[in-house]
Amino acid sequence: MRLPYILSIVAILCAGNPSRADKPATPATRTEIIANGKFLFVMLCPLALETEQGKAIRAKYPESGLYKNDGSKEPFWTVDWYREKVTVASDGVHMIRFGQWPGRKGGLKDRTIPKESLQKEAVSFFANGKLLREFPIADLIDDPTKLPTSVSHFRWLKSSEFFDDKLQFEALTFDGNLIRFDMKTAKILKKQKVD
Repeated sequence: MRLPYILSIVAILCAGNPSRADKPATPATRTEIIANGKFLFVMLCPLALETEQGKAIRAKYPESGLYKNDGSKEPFWTVDWYREKVTVASDGVHMIRFGQWPGRKGGLKDRTIPKESLQKEAVSFFANGKLLREFPIADLIDDPTKLPTSVSHFRWLKSSEFFDDKLQFEALTFDGNLIRFDMKTAKILKKQKVD
């Protein structure tokens, strides 16, 4: 008699609230050492969300961008946006910006991804802080029905690899596209289906 009751309680506790895991991470100011310690990339979050640790970084580095990693406060280049994920090449020039976690409507019953959501930024390529090219999600995927969805978001990128020595980036989409990009030209070098 007690076993079904206990199992019900365990199931409820394990299920938790699914909407908690369906929220983007809170923006946070951060630094990242690049090129074996030669450069420091600084990403400042919106001022209203700043923490004490972030305020200390902001006091030293007033703008998001790339600095020489010797304590100097003069950036090589800056950016005026915030992203959770970026990849800066060791040449100190080229960078990849990943789009924000794309949202969708429909809840648990309707897993359809609207066309306007597929026009959101997937990846963008920069040189010296200037945008070279932005790729929307729709340019990189072929079958939106194969993309995993949550209550309010979806994912297009299954995995990725950065080839710093070649200044190339490779993305594998959830619908099976393997795409190789050249960071210098911000062009697609190849796009092929993989299983």
